Amino acid sequence: GTGSIKVTGGTNTQAVYGVKIANNGVVNCSNNNIGSISGITLSTNSTNLYGIHLSGNFIGEIKNNTIGSETTASSISASSPSNATNPQSVYGIFSSNNGTTNILENNIYNLYNAASTANTYLPSSVIGIYVDEGTNDINGNIVRNLSISSTFTSAFTSDLMSASIGVYVNTDNDSQTIRKNEIYNISNEYNSFTGSVVGLFYKSSTGASPSSVNSNFIHSLS
Repeated sequence: GTGSIKVTGGTNTQAVYGVKIANNGVVNCSNNNIGSISGITLSTNSTNLYGIHLSGNFIGEIKNNTIGSETTASSISASSPSNATNPQSVYGIFSSNNGTTNILENNIYNLYNAASTANTYLPSSVIGIYVDEGTNDINGNIVRNLSISSTFTSAFTSDLMSASIGVYVNTDNDSQTIRKNEIYNISNEYNSFTGSVVGLFYKSSTGASPSSVNSNFIHSLS
């Protein structure tokens, strides 16, 4: 279903977390089911939704979690249309962990962002897996049915993100592994959309060590 958990707020940029981990040491986050969550706020404000949010400096395994619903559309949704000064984002897995993170065999389905407007430099967005720190192995995940209806029209760059992205990795560390992920049905439903929809984006700032991006199956971007 949808909306079993409804978080209603009148303030801007409220954050809703299914699981939030801010830790050092060793972390195992596995076999969780996170879904039927709706973030609700005023039409001009925004709600940022995170299925799993990671920060700190730890060795972690994030494995076999289901975020969203395999069959129910908009299982995790931010319902505000937001506005140009208040971008709104929905993430399946968001990691700013400075340590080592293994993101393995997770299922991320049916995320929806109702934000329809965006400013010139930062779009509202829906992103299956977002990583901006640490060393990561992103392997065997399924990311599908992510949607937004955004007017954001700028061309995609690493710093100017698209409104719809399956997997996004942009770190200062090398030796990233992104493999055997299935990424599909990623969409921006705005009728006059002229921006970018991205299945997988990877960038390492230094480029000193080899990374592996292979055997991913990406299709049905619209």
